[in-house]
Amino acid sequence: MTTVQGELAPLQLSSDGGVTWKTLVCLETYKVPLDTTVNEEETNCGVAVGLGAIKFKPQGTAVMEAAPDSTMVTYEDMVKWQVNKTLIMFKTEYPGSGSQYGKNIALSGTCYVTATGGTFQIGKVITFDFTLNGTGLVNTNPI
Repeated sequence: MTTVQGELAPLQLSSDGGVTWKTLVCLETYKVPLDTTVNEEETNCGVAVGLGAIKFKPQGTAVMEAAPDSTMVTYEDMVKWQVNKTLIMFKTEYPGSGSQYGKNIALSGTCYVTATGGTFQIGKVITFDFTLNGTGLVNTNPI
C-alpha cells in the first residue's frame, strides 16, 4: 500500500481563466467537500430519489508568508478576490501536471472567495481561513 501525502496535492488558484496558476502555500489543511442536492418523494412504491446539482466549497487554513513570490497565493490575493467578487478557478491534482502515472485526484472548477479571516495570536504565526463557493459544475478531469 502506498499512501498519498497531502503536500503532493497542492491547491492551485487562477484569476485569469487558467492562464496562470498560483499555489496556495503554507497550507495547514484544506478540503473540497462535494454535496449533491437530494430531493425525496415518498410514494406507495417506496422512496423516489431525485439528484440535483453537486455543490462544491473548497475551504482551509494557511499560514501567512512574509515574503511571497509571484507563484504564491497570498492572504492579500484572497481578500482582493473576495472584495472585488472575482471569479477564480481552482484545481487540485495528484500526481501533479505532467505525471506519467495518470491522476488519482483531479478536482477543478470556478468559484468565488466568500469568506476570509486572519488569526493573530501572540506567540504564534499568523494564519488565515478561506472559503470558496463553487459555481457551475465541478470537474473531475485534469486541466
